[in-house]
Amino acid sequence: MSTTAQSNRRAPSTPSLTSTPPSGVTAAQVGQYLLDNPDFLAQHPEVIPHLQLPNAMHADNVANLQGFQLTKLQQKLSRVQQQNRQLLGNAQQNDTSATAINELVLEVLQISSLTQLRKTLTQRLTNQFGLFSVRLLLSTEVSTTKTNTIAPAQLQELFGTENNVRQRSLRGEDADKSLHGKQIEDVQSEALLPLTTKNTAQPFGVLVLGANSNNRFYAGQGSAFLDFFAPVLALTVERLLKS
Repeated sequence: MSTTAQSNRRAPSTPSLTSTPPSGVTAAQVGQYLLDNPDFLAQHPEVIPHLQLPNAMHADNVANLQGFQLTKLQQKLSRVQQQNRQLLGNAQQNDTSATAINELVLEVLQISSLTQLRKTLTQRLTNQFGLFSVRLLLSTEVSTTKTNTIAPAQLQELFGTENNVRQRSLRGEDADKSLHGKQIEDVQSEALLPLTTKNTAQPFGVLVLGANSNNRFYAGQGSAFLDFFAPVLALTVERLLKS
């Protein structure tokens, strides 16, 4: 290594108590300030990682300072470990949800009647996914019954021209009784899955999911599982309407 490189990497000398920093404040003044404010580092722990500490064996008070820094590092490590546990828990929950969705899809594809479909959806989604209410509503233009129906104009109002899954918290809003029926008073958030296929420009129905928690569904929430399930359900309903 060249002399110049060695010079550039030379460790800075330890300032004496009477040396004067560029700011004009002396080391003695800094030392006196710390003596007058013994809780300074406790109040400003962000300073500690930038300090160059002496060896712990030099004095008891130095060992205490290093112990304080160690405690801070341990606390930071604990927070990181907690975050990792949360991420792992979310991953495991997503894996469980994916398995349940796949099982539901396989069951739905084998259903032979709308009555059976409604029963299966209600049982599966309330028991396995913890939902409070489940309703499958068909447009009055395609439904063969007068119950569990919805007007085409209301479908248009719900989804517009995008026909995307809608999720929202009903905090501060009144839930729509025509969507949730008798259970409306306990519904605090909802997800609306439009039933549409390549053969239909507008939804011909909607799967209404209600939860009794206002943060189960909310605007901007990820909807990968719902987006995956919606077209499968739409194709099944379309098949059953033709049979």
